[in-house]
Amino acid sequence: MGEELWEALVRGDEKRGEREVDISQLTKELEKLKRENSELLSEIDRLNERLNEEILEKRSLSEERDKLSRRIKDLERAIEEASSSIKQKEELENYIDELKSKLSSIERENVELRRKNNDLSSELSKIKSELESKDKEIERLTREIKQIRERYNEVNRKVVALKSRESELIEKLNEKNESLKEKDEELSRMRNKIVELRERTSKLEDELNNKDEVVNRLRENFNSSIGKLKELAKRNLEMKYKVSELEEKVSELEEERNKTLQEKESLLEETRKLEDEISTLEEELKRLSKERNDLKEKISELESEKERLNRELISKNETISKLSSTIHEKDSRINELEEMLRNAEQKIKEAEQSSNELISEINRLKSELADANRENESLRVEILDKEDEIKNLKREIEFLGKRVDELEREKGGLLEKIERYKRELEREFLEKEGLTAEINSLEEKVSELKRTLEETQYELKEMEMELSKTKREKDEMRKQMLMKEEKVKEVNSEINLLRLKMSEKDREIDELKEKVSKLKVDLGRKEGEMKAILEELKRKENRILDLEREREKVILEREELLSKLSELDERNKELELEQKKLLSRIKELSREIEEKEEELSRKNKEIYFLREELSKRLREESKEPEELVTEAKLEIYRLLALKNKGMMSRIEFSREMKRIEEKYGRGVVLEAGRGLVLFDGSEWRAI
Repeated sequence: MGEELWEALVRGDEKRGEREVDISQLTKELEKLKRENSELLSEIDRLNERLNEEILEKRSLSEERDKLSRRIKDLERAIEEASSSIKQKEELENYIDELKSKLSSIERENVELRRKNNDLSSELSKIKSELESKDKEIERLTREIKQIRERYNEVNRKVVALKSRESELIEKLNEKNESLKEKDEELSRMRNKIVELRERTSKLEDELNNKDEVVNRLRENFNSSIGKLKELAKRNLEMKYKVSELEEKVSELEEERNKTLQEKESLLEETRKLEDEISTLEEELKRLSKERNDLKEKISELESEKERLNRELISKNETISKLSSTIHEKDSRINELEEMLRNAEQKIKEAEQSSNELISEINRLKSELADANRENESLRVEILDKEDEIKNLKREIEFLGKRVDELEREKGGLLEKIERYKRELEREFLEKEGLTAEINSLEEKVSELKRTLEETQYELKEMEMELSKTKREKDEMRKQMLMKEEKVKEVNSEINLLRLKMSEKDREIDELKEKVSKLKVDLGRKEGEMKAILEELKRKENRILDLEREREKVILEREELLSKLSELDERNKELELEQKKLLSRIKELSREIEEKEEELSRKNKEIYFLREELSKRLREESKEPEELVTEAKLEIYRLLALKNKGMMSRIEFSREMKRIEEKYGRGVVLEAGRGLVLFDGSEWRAI
């Protein structure tokens, strides 16, 4: 057991020595990597500085190129403006000719406007005459409206009279109702008396019957009683006659009341009809008055339209006079402008000579600019190539920077592993010291040492695997670093070539700058001359624009006049149509008024006939029925007395009654016989 432990300690020492050797080798490799990394970083910084310098130089070249291109464009624009000034002179001459032709056309239009003005004046006189005729027509219509109003007032008076008549009839009906009430009260009193008389009559008849029974016994008293009986019979007949008279009067009053009620209803119906007719007439009169007001409004509108047309005509005359004065002013102004134009033509000829000189100078400058543009284009192509190369270098530098960061991270991992190995070696060293110090108690701790040895063996295997992995990574890193070094050498060679090319371009740029400075001096002088010419041309253009605006203004005013003249024509046509419509409407209204007057006269006749019939009925109601019924009653009483006395047979009685019916009428006979009671107690209706 002790020998095995000792062998294990020896193997541990050997492994520890191997690890220390590996750690020292790794430390050397790390230091070498650090040096290479620092060299790479310094090379990257140097390349970045060179790249920034190249970018600044490229930027300055591009700015100079842009300045040259802007200056070329300015020169081309100046050339175009100089050539356009010549064209503008020709256009100005053509424009003056056009202005002259337009001025002549405006004068012709002015003559045409004057002619139209005269036509409008004649049309206005016609309109005035038509308006006067319309005024006369309006006066005639107002007279007709006045007549309609008078007829309306007359109808109103008739309606008021009918209403007063209606109120009188209503008062009479109320009086009749009052009298009917009084007669009803009197009738009730009479009926009470009739009942009393009937009771007394029945008592007397009973007494007579009793007396007939004891006639033999009272025969001796016959002579004395016969007088009383005759007297009683006479009194009974008188009472019956009075009762019949009262009943007849009551029936007459009832009949009169019924007739009065019927006539009241008929009068009320007639009154309602009259009220309906009056309301229709009032509505018709309202409609007529409304139409009259509408006609008045249309008349006032026509008058206001006439005044407006007069005002418009006056304003148009003033506008035409103003336009004619404006045209004269424009003529004088055009003469002044023609004089100014001749002066401008002289100046343009002078400017043409200087312009020709400028054109030759500009052509020379154009050729120089074309050469400069070609050189600039070749420079731009080279600069673009260099920009592409710089971009590629940037990408490679970024890649190298990323790889350096990865190497730094790997270095940190290796340092951590080395520290861990050191800690493990120290721990094993401490364990070894503990084992040598406690060698006497190894027997007791064999099991614990076995476990410790197994753990140590496992850890040693892991460490061996880690070391092999680290060796492989180190070999790969060496290969990558060699490749990077080759790339860095290539980049350095390319940078040197770029520096040579940039120095050549710098010389070319200096030469171009000298040419550009010369061109600037020449262009400054030419710009001053061109500026003066352009200012003169601008003044001419402004003057031409002013003339153009004045011409457009005159054209617009002429068009407005023409449009207003057309509006006046249309308005005159509308007024004529409106006048025709008004005349037709007035004729229709006059026909309607005549029809309404005829209808009013017809209604007045109907009212007159109704009034006559009403008065006739009232007279008949107040006299004839009562007299006829009274006469019929007297004859009926006479026939009844004869029949009761036995002086007339039943056949004769019927024949006489037919005669009375034929004489007075069935209604009168029924009214006269209403309520009559015969001596045997049966009513008259039974007969």
